[in-house]
Amino acid sequence: MTPARIIHGDCRHVLPRLLQAGYRGRVDLVYTDPPFGAGRIQHSDREDGLTYRDPGAETFIAEMTQVLPLLHALLSPGGSLVIHADWRASHQLKLLLDQVFGPEGLRNEIVWKRASVQGRKAVSRQLGRVTETLFWYTRGPGWTYHPAVVSERVPLLDGKLPPGYRRDEEGRYFRTAPRGDYTDASIARLEREGRIHRTRSGGVRIKYFMERDGDALVLPRMLGNLWTDIPDAMHLTRGERTGYPTQKPLALASRVIEMFSSPGDLVLDPYAGSGTAGVAAVRAGRAFILVDVSAPAVRLAHARLKPLAGGLEIESWGAPAGPGDAQGTSE
Repeated sequence: MTPARIIHGDCRHVLPRLLQAGYRGRVDLVYTDPPFGAGRIQHSDREDGLTYRDPGAETFIAEMTQVLPLLHALLSPGGSLVIHADWRASHQLKLLLDQVFGPEGLRNEIVWKRASVQGRKAVSRQLGRVTETLFWYTRGPGWTYHPAVVSERVPLLDGKLPPGYRRDEEGRYFRTAPRGDYTDASIARLEREGRIHRTRSGGVRIKYFMERDGDALVLPRMLGNLWTDIPDAMHLTRGERTGYPTQKPLALASRVIEMFSSPGDLVLDPYAGSGTAGVAAVRAGRAFILVDVSAPAVRLAHARLKPLAGGLEIESWGAPAGPGDAQGTSE
């Protein structure tokens, strides 16, 4: 099967054809960022005037009712689906996902903090909406998961350690955390590794060592389900910014693809937009299939991906013609 495909068409029609073409149970990861149900036209700042219509929440949920079972059928037995949502319809989307994948299929509800509260968000008469949700579901056992390690930076205050941070007799910087549910055997092992700090009252705390980097301490830590280290597209470099409405950062797509798939796997994005998932897939050594109903979006994705995936051509599978098309997507 072709390791790189970009298809111009409505995914409600394309996905059944992919099933017929032999892709049933062959997709390792579906990563997609569909329209959220904002109910408005999204305008770009591109010279070609690229726009797309984001339907209302009711239309969005109706479409997901059709699309999610098709994606489930395309996934391999150990495949994953990661899908973006926001406050408008995330509650309804999760109910649909539970119906299709089963409540036991939910691995994580990931919260992405994409922005800070400022500008209009700060002065509106409600709390600033600065997060989006990524639902991670798996089809069955044996799913792929590569834990990610991120670096937490703690600034030094005029060269002094912040409260709660120490330096041991060997000159290593560390902070501590309560013992929690560590067993006595685990505490003994950590003691042998020099990772136990005993308080003056005899309490046991766990040491977490940090490296100094200039005026900050750096602590590697396992990534949890709260992602605060990737800003939204407003902060993209000029080279990455495409001008596509609601473009997502390449760093975000890369993290998802690298965590929930392996090199050589097949990644599908049925709402591909400007092709960010495809770019992340190629760079991570994954095959990809991108689908979008918007002709301008498909052309933009093709322009981004052709230098990375030689020989890539747009396949037209009966999408509506005309500027802006009927509906577009968010990537």
